[in-house]
Amino acid sequence: MQHNIGAIRAVKKVAIFVSEDAGCAEAILERQAVLESSTGSLYKVVVIFTNKKDSGAFDVACRHGIPAELHDIDRFCAEYGTLPGDLSARPAYFRIVMNALERYSVDIVCLVNYGLIVTEPLLSGYRNRILSLHHGDLSIRNRNGKAIYAGKDAISNALLSGMKEIRSTVHIVTEELDQGAPIIVSGPVEVELPGGISLEEVRGTEALGRLSEQHREALRKMDSVIYPMALELMSSGRVYVDENGSACADENALSAIKSMGMKTCGVKAYLPQVVEDG
Repeated sequence: MQHNIGAIRAVKKVAIFVSEDAGCAEAILERQAVLESSTGSLYKVVVIFTNKKDSGAFDVACRHGIPAELHDIDRFCAEYGTLPGDLSARPAYFRIVMNALERYSVDIVCLVNYGLIVTEPLLSGYRNRILSLHHGDLSIRNRNGKAIYAGKDAISNALLSGMKEIRSTVHIVTEELDQGAPIIVSGPVEVELPGGISLEEVRGTEALGRLSEQHREALRKMDSVIYPMALELMSSGRVYVDENGSACADENALSAIKSMGMKTCGVKAYLPQVVEDG
């Protein structure tokens, strides 16, 4: 199937969802401003949604002259008669969010440090149009095609498996957590262990948590580079997701990503690294 990039050159309206640390959201807006002042931006952030009032979303939105909305998950669950971690209430919550998105005619949703698991009807309403960032290399797959380093323990699992470097991934959000098509995988962060300490000595200890957080902080420095780039490529149609859920990219996009020391997962270059489980 041929992909007609020229047919999708209209500026894409973007909503950012954030729960905490809105720094990457600001980076997306700053990159938009740079593009608008030069070649023109093919994406435009039109609203920031947050589920927590202290996320920093309102400060970022105010600085950039765009609206922000609070959709408090705790208050919603209290009124709904359930706990915030109960996913049975999420469809009703995201139905409200969907109605808000429609007011802004949003084309793409960007999850930026967003702490909620996304469910229907948002998944269907924005299928292959929800981006997220994961601190782990989602291009490393097992023989069943599942990402090895998915979930909240991705960094610690990578460290314990003996990986020499770790990476972040901007990917498409799907029903299965962290299993959607990777779009861009960041440059590497070299794994550094304290002198005289082995991985076996930190396994299952608080030291492993501290070590994982140190490496996460190093990865966060790349968030403000790879997320805006992935959004640019998606908005321009140079990277898209086909009917099989695979990422596709044109040759220029692949070259641009590789030139920055990153990995790309477009079908023209994407050969998943197969790792045996266990």
